[in-house]
Amino acid sequence: MFDGLMKQFEETQKKMSDQLAAEVIEAQDTDGHIKIKVDGNNRILDLSIDEKILSAENKEMIEDLLIETLNTSTKLASEKQQQISQNSVSDILPGGMDLGNLFGK
Repeated sequence: MFDGLMKQFEETQKKMSDQLAAEVIEAQDTDGHIKIKVDGNNRILDLSIDEKILSAENKEMIEDLLIETLNTSTKLASEKQQQISQNSVSDILPGGMDLGNLFGK
């Protein structure tokens, strides 16, 4: 039984990773000057900076906006990971088994 459960867990884990890789999460700063796309595994897929803000005197502002937007995209990807993990684990648990707050909910 344990071997079968482990195999199912490994298959579920692979499926989750593939599903997260297919998720595209978009984030942008408040004014939309910087846009970032990440996948559900927190891999950066695309980064766009509005050329209107590109100048040496805006260096510090751009750095701050990048940090803000990267943090937002990472948070959104983590939320997607949590959601997919929760759904995947519930698929392999015997019916009626409750994990309570295991995933932070």
